[in-house]
Amino acid sequence: MEASASVPMKRAVVVGSGPAGSLAAVYLSLRGMLVDVYDLRSDPRKEEVVAGKSINLALSARGLAALRKVGLEYLGHELGIPMHGRIVHEGESVEFQQYGVRKESHLLSISRQQLNERLITAGEKSSAVTYHWRHKCTNLDVPKNTITFFDANTNKEVTVTNADLIIGADGAFSAVRGKVQRATRFDFSQNYLDHAYKELTLPPAQDGSFQLSSDGLHIWPRHDFMLIGLPNLDRTFTVTLFMPWKMFKALKTKEDVEGFFTKHFPDALRLMPNIGDQFFANPTAPLVWVKCRPLHKSNVVIIGDAAHAVVPFYGQGMNCALEDVRILDEIIFDQFGGDIKKALKEFTIRRKPDVDAISDLSQRNYVEMRDSVTHADYKFRKKIDSWFNSYNSNWLPQYDLVSFTTVPYSQVIERVAYQDRFIERLRYLLPGTVIGALALSYVFFPTAWKNLFSSFNPRGRL
Repeated sequence: MEASASVPMKRAVVVGSGPAGSLAAVYLSLRGMLVDVYDLRSDPRKEEVVAGKSINLALSARGLAALRKVGLEYLGHELGIPMHGRIVHEGESVEFQQYGVRKESHLLSISRQQLNERLITAGEKSSAVTYHWRHKCTNLDVPKNTITFFDANTNKEVTVTNADLIIGADGAFSAVRGKVQRATRFDFSQNYLDHAYKELTLPPAQDGSFQLSSDGLHIWPRHDFMLIGLPNLDRTFTVTLFMPWKMFKALKTKEDVEGFFTKHFPDALRLMPNIGDQFFANPTAPLVWVKCRPLHKSNVVIIGDAAHAVVPFYGQGMNCALEDVRILDEIIFDQFGGDIKKALKEFTIRRKPDVDAISDLSQRNYVEMRDSVTHADYKFRKKIDSWFNSYNSNWLPQYDLVSFTTVPYSQVIERVAYQDRFIERLRYLLPGTVIGALALSYVFFPTAWKNLFSSFNPRGRL
């Protein structure tokens, strides 16, 4: 990041200290801005981790690119465990399905908590960044350029005036978005999937090793529901059950839960003997997605889940949020030279099609994960894509484009649609081509054809 592109002594307010908000603080401080980060929570580095309240994260190319730009890519590799594919459990059989067309392609299974803590610490290394814990955003007056917080430490209100940039990175139920929404023309939709999720823990073996292979994301697809498992550094697996609400509600006792797992996930049950206790100790959480427009108003911008919460089935929620930070930085400082209001307008124009695209792709991928991965046509298409890629490296399947490149999400959809049309044409052209080739062979090799047909047996034998 070029120091010459910095804008000295401008002030930014970031609401939300999650991965996106904390990374934004690092970016802005490196551009010479003073940054104040406000969060409703206490400092997470001083809090005990509560099980069952966050979906494990898969860090991929977009998130790594955002970290790389400010010299923090090492955090992903230090905290993450490489996953090179899906490990599909169907009955008692297990099948490894490589993620990318290239063997080296992989995701990193990473703890959101650990990454978040390290990003906060990275921000605090700069004297330009100050964190304010237990501060609830209570008001935002866009025309007057003021934002107000209730400080639970002193039980007093704190009003910040004349910030040059205000970033709402405060999650799917964003207070900043809510205030902007009420103050201006603003399109907003919030939808809940009729499925929910519950996190469980698969412990290490008695000798402290992994009980399952750590080289992939384990998935137990069951058509209408599924179980997934991601490895952790402590040799546990974060295991998440996704299924319809009505199925969760039907499990009322420990015996119900054990019977359900015995029927659908017997191999997982053998590794989690306390499943009944875990099931009722951990919350059942909803799956929500958010879309809104615009992503800014005046000098206020929303990023991450505040702007585009997505369901987790492509593993892109955090990656997309971190990419927001990188792109926002490029637009403000590289494209517009620090003109914040012009830059935020461009951010909405440029980013909105992409965040809508990954929202749609994430919903579709749930069907693939819980059902399609076991289908022969799905596996055959993966082989076709690998074959095309071996002849033309520009041919990449949708999963590779989303997870292992930084191609804008909306362009991913366009490229995959083109590839689908190409394959569809081949399906129609190939039979005609084959028939034509057979006809030519009959013209040039009539004796061979005569011998072939003369040996034909009506009972189906040659």
